[in-house]
Amino acid sequence: MEPLQRLVVATLRNDVPIIYSIDAHYPQDIEVVRKWGNHAIKGTKGAEVILELKPEKTKDYIIEKRTYSGFYETDLDPLLRSLYKGESVKTVIIGGLHTNICIRHTSADAFFRGYQIVIAKDSVSQ
Repeated sequence: MEPLQRLVVATLRNDVPIIYSIDAHYPQDIEVVRKWGNHAIKGTKGAEVILELKPEKTKDYIIEKRTYSGFYETDLDPLLRSLYKGESVKTVIIGGLHTNICIRHTSADAFFRGYQIVIAKDSVSQ
């Protein structure tokens, strides 16, 4: 089992919320499409969570993002603050793709919003 899959399994066992921050671009997202090409276009298979990390529909959350950060113009921050009966998440554990882009921007935005950050070192790539 891959490290990110193990992290997902461990969070499920410990009743920790899992939030998938996925790319869901529009073809008109010029700054992204021009640089990276048409990828993860909203409504396509490329914008879905991969099968190996399939979300639990009743427990997990999916946040669609159109830029590098999971926080920028999304509902991620209000969602995190609403969890644990409104007591808020204190620490975010981040894993996924593109350490130098999406992980970097999401973790910086988490820091600036006052969250403690853990980068799951073996669960990030590129």
